[in-house]
Amino acid sequence: MAKDWWLFGFYFIVPLACIAVFYSLMTWRILSGSVKKLDKHIKQVHLHLGFGKLFQFI
Repeated sequence: MAKDWWLFGFYFIVPLACIAVFYSLMTWRILSGSVKKLDKHIKQVHLHLGFGKLFQFI
């Protein structure tokens, strides 16, 4: 009976945990990169439209 739980953990839980960690890291990497690009774009648009002095906190 204990052997069955070990096999279940090794063949189901371990790969599931590895996939969850991998996808979490990739999602964080993609989202952090897109936020930086979006912030840069917003700053450029504000400077282009003349809102630079009004929105200096951004």
